[in-house]
Amino acid sequence: MVCSSAIALGAGIVMGIVCWAIHVQSPAPPPIALIGLLGMVAGESGARLVRRRLAMWRARRKPVR
Repeated sequence: MVCSSAIALGAGIVMGIVCWAIHVQSPAPPPIALIGLLGMVAGESGARLVRRRLAMWRARRKPVR
């Protein structure tokens, strides 16, 4: 998790530098971009939670032989 976050941060910084160097404005205003990132993090966490709960539910419903 930390490694992928570090890679994502590094990629974002590199893209920010590239956009600054070629004088291109960011595709989204900073507040909107941050809200989008928050949504991505929430979606990732939510999917992980749902997957864990589903696995627990399936384990409880498994018939004992």
